[in-house]
Amino acid sequence: MEGRRPNDLNWSEQVTGRETSVVLTPSRMSAIPLLVFASLWDSFFVMLWTGLTRAHAPERAFLFPIAHAVVGVVVTWLALVRCLNISRITLNSGELVVSHSPIPTRGARLATASIDHFEVYDAPGKRRQARSVRAVGSDGTGVSLGLTLDGLDEVAFVAARLNGALATARAKPGTHV
Repeated sequence: MEGRRPNDLNWSEQVTGRETSVVLTPSRMSAIPLLVFASLWDSFFVMLWTGLTRAHAPERAFLFPIAHAVVGVVVTWLALVRCLNISRITLNSGELVVSHSPIPTRGARLATASIDHFEVYDAPGKRRQARSVRAVGSDGTGVSLGLTLDGLDEVAFVAARLNGALATARAKPGTHV
């Protein structure tokens, strides 16, 4: 059952024959805490680097600021991905393609014949409950689609819509699903 589209989910779907194209823009509101944290972290880095290089010889104040800078780059990249990226999903009788832009991040490309269904799954290794959508193959293995979604209602909606698109892609030409 597909249910109603969640209010915070910007979902644009177009079906042409047996091909479904989707543009998904996740909620930008959930990116605000990450953006604030990234800006604080990066500004602290500038102050820390300046202070350490003035207090010590530059060769002695090297490792900690570099490690701090690497973390700052990763956090800033995550914040920008969360705030700016749009996901594009194309599912047809031949393949599923999931791409994200304008900030590069991992997508997915799978043969439609290898997909059994789409499901909600709990991402492993996360402290807080992180759910996403994955494509499950006929052998039972799952492949994450790399979608940034907030709530269970959004994840369930996307999985249901993709299952509907998969049924459309597998339908015989000329039949209505």
